[in-house]
Amino acid sequence: MDRIFRLLLVDDEPHVTGALSLQLEAREDLDVYIANSAAETLNVLRKTRIDLMVSDIRMPGMTGLELLSRVQKEQPDCKVILLTGYADFNYVYEAMRQGAAGYVLKNESDETLLEQIDKVLSEIRKEEQTRRLLHTVLTEEKQEPKSVISVQRAVSLPEPQEGQCGTLLYLADGREMPPGLLNLIPRYFQEELEGWALLRSESGALFHRLVWKRVRPLSWYSSVLERLQGALAESCGLKLSILLSPLPDDARTLPEALRRMEEACATLKADGSEEPFVYTLSQPVEQDVNPCRQLQTYIRSHLKGDLSLTQLGNITGYNGDYLNRMFRRETGEPIGRYIAACKLERLRSLLQNPDMTIERAAWEVGFTSRSYFNRFVRRETGMSPNSFRETLLGEARSENRSEAQATGEVHAFDTEK
Repeated sequence: MDRIFRLLLVDDEPHVTGALSLQLEAREDLDVYIANSAAETLNVLRKTRIDLMVSDIRMPGMTGLELLSRVQKEQPDCKVILLTGYADFNYVYEAMRQGAAGYVLKNESDETLLEQIDKVLSEIRKEEQTRRLLHTVLTEEKQEPKSVISVQRAVSLPEPQEGQCGTLLYLADGREMPPGLLNLIPRYFQEELEGWALLRSESGALFHRLVWKRVRPLSWYSSVLERLQGALAESCGLKLSILLSPLPDDARTLPEALRRMEEACATLKADGSEEPFVYTLSQPVEQDVNPCRQLQTYIRSHLKGDLSLTQLGNITGYNGDYLNRMFRRETGEPIGRYIAACKLERLRSLLQNPDMTIERAAWEVGFTSRSYFNRFVRRETGMSPNSFRETLLGEARSENRSEAQATGEVHAFDTEK
């Protein structure tokens, strides 16, 4: 049986914690603790290692944000889910910025909270698995990696078969990694991979050529690579930037594809930031010496960051106003309009995921104010955020229904409503 997780329920209303504990205590994988005040919570944390805490964001004596800060000091590995009202958008943003694992609106069903708890527990299991893997790899540091293949020889490698997916993965600091760590990526994904090879580009940089057993959206790879990236930073202080791109259809263009990925990585690091990134390219990258295309690449990968004209000017070396005029002349639209289009495109992708809350999606595309976010969505779509989300989910259900009918597997979607 999986290990037992210790879960702490925190709310100043005993009937709330009591009702939730009744649902959770029947589970064999949970050991449930209850606290009805901040003082009781801190007392539990001093005596018991807690894996997950579910807490009201507003409590007398100490807010959920203050409690989150104390938890991170007392037990850094403890995950926190916050229960919040709809009007707490700014609190939610600050909580996510401070490292909360998630949040659930109080007007949502208990099933939603239980799903969020399961999701966070799954993340904890994955993190623990990653730590064990890292420990194993780090103890094998002197182990030589799988044979490195020159990019010229890579053209003879087997191509992905129907239903499989090929990607290139560039560890931006790969040449500085201990040899054993180069085996980490394929070992981390071993259940998903059909095969892999380690390639050396003409410049000497190392790339992983990965063939996956099935096709997944690039966003899936990005999310799991971010978890691995965080574990590497925590376990061995390795700040690793990762660039992911589809495998080119023509193997003869592989050397050029690797060179362009290196250039794209250099572009993404052009702001001089020390923070590592995970970036996925949906199309092969073109050589970008043009400042406008360079700027577009930067904007798409920094939607949560500072995208003011001053900051963008610092990145490209141009005056902000001049850069905006040049961008409009080349693309036909000002920088602000391009940023809005990129945010909307990313928001559309996020909200098509039924598990993604509107508040989290807003935070992911760089909005810190609920009212500003509402105005943005209404301006761009003519709908409220809730209506926009329902429209996207409705479109997804229609597509799924059409696919099911095309294969003769008609599912009763409407009966689930």
